[in-house]
Amino acid sequence: MIKRTLIAIAAMAFVASLAFASTDVTEWGPNGELDIWNHTHGDSAATKVDGSIKVRWPFKYEDLEICRIPVYMHIGMYIKVIDCDKYKVVLKQVDCADLRAAKDDDNIEDKDWPCYEGCAKHKDNGSQGIKVISNFPAVMSAKFYKLVGDDGKAKDGGKVIGKSGASASPEEIAASTETKVDICVWAWETKLEQYGAGDEVRVGDVAVQARPQI
Repeated sequence: MIKRTLIAIAAMAFVASLAFASTDVTEWGPNGELDIWNHTHGDSAATKVDGSIKVRWPFKYEDLEICRIPVYMHIGMYIKVIDCDKYKVVLKQVDCADLRAAKDDDNIEDKDWPCYEGCAKHKDNGSQGIKVISNFPAVMSAKFYKLVGDDGKAKDGGKVIGKSGASASPEEIAASTETKVDICVWAWETKLEQYGAGDEVRVGDVAVQARPQI
């Protein structure tokens, strides 16, 4: 009797080894039994989502997608000057009366010569006007800052500038892929004796500014 039992167990083990060699998936069944199956075995214990078999747990643990939740984002305001570092303003001498008329500024008088004006141009191709990208309607402006030291007093080329002004045109821009804006600076009561004739001296910076249209 014992001999027959041992032969039966050996036969079952041999058959099991053959089945395991040809199987695709091995998993633990719902009652804890080891379930060996292949394509002809049919369905077996599996984790299902929305009625479809996604993965067979727990023999093979892997991330299981249960559902997808849409993600939204509130887009903030974005504005940028394209290649801002490739522009510069060179002030050139102009007639004070012409400057006063162009800027509609009665503070500029003929006696305030020499008067200067210049607008931002691209260093490489000389094109005038910076390029602005904005995703909201904006109001553009400009402000000139002459070079000053830590004590707040004019230094180096900043000493040349007496009085000054700056502007952006157009002031209002729409939300657009790209808008050209002229950034101009002017100065009067300049002190040319600070440097030699023909020198190109840095006298300050012009800040490009923007705020949302109300």
